[in-house]
Amino acid sequence: MVKRGIILILIIFLILAIIFAIDPSNMTTGKIVKNNQPKTVLLNPSANEIISQNPYTFKWKFYDSDANDDQTAFEIQIADNRKFANSIIKSSITSMEQIGIKLPKGGITYYWRVRTKDAYTWSKWSDIQEFTVDTSKQCMDGTKFGGCNLNKKYCDGSYLRENCLVCGCKEGKICNEISQSCEITTCLDGTKEKTCNVNHQYCLNEVLIDNCKKCGCSLGYICKEEECIKSESNIETKQNRIISKIINLVKNIFEK
Repeated sequence: MVKRGIILILIIFLILAIIFAIDPSNMTTGKIVKNNQPKTVLLNPSANEIISQNPYTFKWKFYDSDANDDQTAFEIQIADNRKFANSIIKSSITSMEQIGIKLPKGGITYYWRVRTKDAYTWSKWSDIQEFTVDTSKQCMDGTKFGGCNLNKKYCDGSYLRENCLVCGCKEGKICNEISQSCEITTCLDGTKEKTCNVNHQYCLNEVLIDNCKKCGCSLGYICKEEECIKSESNIETKQNRIISKIINLVKNIFEK
């Protein structure tokens, strides 16, 4: 009877665990929190859309009827077939509802889907949507779609734009990962990024540092292991001057 009772209790607990998600923080109080399964809706690219950007930023929307429930993770699949064989799979523990992905080929149709997770439960896979990547386009200067020109501009299918995440930045500029644009930065004294000021200091990440390999040294100093030190010849010259003064002083004393 005891064994049957234990088995019955376990079965009841398992049934409750399936129907309800138990909040770990309330295990001591025995509080049970009902959790509804979230839903994922695809946004961009839309169904049958033809895109020219590569990498492309895929976007979706997380929905949850439970109050204060947010997305805690996601998984995205992209493939050239509806069965998602040999698909691109990306996942992350994050509340962000988008991800940039570089597609391996152009000129073909892709299929994509996403599922998301709240604090307890994964959603079902979203509806499958298809889109096509058009690689036949090129920009006015001849730069191919998805490529960069010599001025670090990205060809977005029909026009050139900044995309420093792909093309990088010219010397003296740094990449703003949010705007994807290159920005000129300066140190507190106004020295531009990756340049030297009049005091032979180098501006790097908005901070002035000693880097004599790039900025050189003041007169009478030499560069050694990125640090300016007094040259031996300069030290010897000063020593000779001091000795000469001492000798002249002694001579003057004896002559008097």
